[in-house]
Amino acid sequence: MNTPNPGIMFDIGQGEIMATPEILEGGRIEPDAYNSRERFEAEREMFGKVWLNIAEAGEIPNPDDWIVRDVTCRSVSAIIVRGKDMNIRAFHNICSHRGMKLVWDEKGRGGKFSCPYHAWQYNTDGELTHIPDAECFPHVDKQESGLTPIHCDTWEGFIFINLDQQPAQTLVEFLGPMTEALKNAPFQEYPTSVRCRSVIKANWKLGVEAQSESYHAAALHARTVAKMGVTSRFVRQTTIWQT
Repeated sequence: MNTPNPGIMFDIGQGEIMATPEILEGGRIEPDAYNSRERFEAEREMFGKVWLNIAEAGEIPNPDDWIVRDVTCRSVSAIIVRGKDMNIRAFHNICSHRGMKLVWDEKGRGGKFSCPYHAWQYNTDGELTHIPDAECFPHVDKQESGLTPIHCDTWEGFIFINLDQQPAQTLVEFLGPMTEALKNAPFQEYPTSVRCRSVIKANWKLGVEAQSESYHAAALHARTVAKMGVTSRFVRQTTIWQT
């Protein structure tokens, strides 16, 4: 396997960062990357500022379709909705009146959201459209009392949100070279798709790392996808070991 270029730079909105050469060259990572409380808090802060891939546009294909996604480490629940104009928007799943969770189901459709506490209603544009006994609230400005928006954008059918009030990067800037490498990839034309969901009590990096490299495939997946993304020499050696 070729050694990655230790001089590669990347930027996720906090300035240019160089990947740690010792990790790229030796493959070893210090334990505090996984168990340091200070590092966890720094990562938690990061998740509030970078673009998060949260859904696929195909999950809300029609006007007024919506889904709810939670970003647990940020204590955020987000409503992702396709408006009547077919645009996709995201809002905090919180009623602007008393902070009650607005939607409790994971998905649905309909042109309005009604708070279960006091029945304040909002449309798919996030606008406050109805207040029961509105005469009791003569000073409420409906235009100023809509749902709190979340920055939302799409790329190749994937929906991203950014929880920062003023994102440091656009989605395209955040994705960097990936936008060109996978431009116009036919994701929606794949004949078969499978969605798996599980809750794993582990550091988030363990799950991400397993899906981001193919070095483990020759050993762990020798009978299935071992020949994808690893050297043929390593595949042959591992196949002999498995035999």
